[in-house]
Amino acid sequence: MKTSKKFPLTLTELSALLAANVEQEVVQNNQSLTKKKDS
Repeated sequence: MKTSKKFPLTLTELSALLAANVEQEVVQNNQSLTKKKDS
């Protein structure tokens, strides 16, 4: 089965990318929550 052309990302890279996206979202949410508390 050759899926490398359809899916250039390996499963490891994909999960790492997903984790990074989730982490970034959490950080942004935390920042907006802190800003709301401050004001």
